[in-house]
Amino acid sequence: EEVVRLLAADPQAATARDSDGATPLHVAALNGRVEVASLLLAAAPSTATAVELDGATPLHLAAWEGQQAVVALLLAAAPGTAAATDSAGALPLHMAAREGHEAVARLLVQTAPVTALAADLEGATPLHYAAWAGHAGVAGLLLAAAHAAAWTPDRKGCLPLHYAAQGGCLAAVRQLAAAAPGTACTANGSGRTPLMAAISKRHGAV
Repeated sequence: EEVVRLLAADPQAATARDSDGATPLHVAALNGRVEVASLLLAAAPSTATAVELDGATPLHLAAWEGQQAVVALLLAAAPGTAAATDSAGALPLHMAAREGHEAVARLLVQTAPVTALAADLEGATPLHYAAWAGHAGVAGLLLAAAHAAAWTPDRKGCLPLHYAAQGGCLAAVRQLAAAAPGTACTANGSGRTPLMAAISKRHGAV
């Protein structure tokens, strides 16, 4: 394979950076090239923890794109990256939750259970991300891992239920309201309850 030949000719190529700070492993992770990622890790194990200018590790990118096989490979090589934050304070689990990659989210939670309740710089947990995007499957997984996340407000005082209601995701609203009934009456920093958030966005079904 061309990658093997290139690495044999110049082993330092595995640690090269582009203008965004990305290594070849970042590129392989983003594109789901598990065989290439394995070769790159063998050539330069330290790149598993390398960060781009925005703080993203290869695991962040693989989680964002739902590249399950690459995520498993990276977690085996550097399990600590499951708790790595980017410049916005987001973990790989935040990325997977936002994009609805349930299998990837499960791998990340199994590797680092504490990340299910971790907040980014805005105070948002992975459950906030899943609720905002309407990913009920991921939300259920996160609730099972850290039920307290249903009651955790972000810096605006919004609970995950506020975002699910605002987004009009009925499945996520039902799930969150059932898991933590009292949250339906909880006001955010602006004094709005989840019901008010739904009404403001004209989500009548919610």
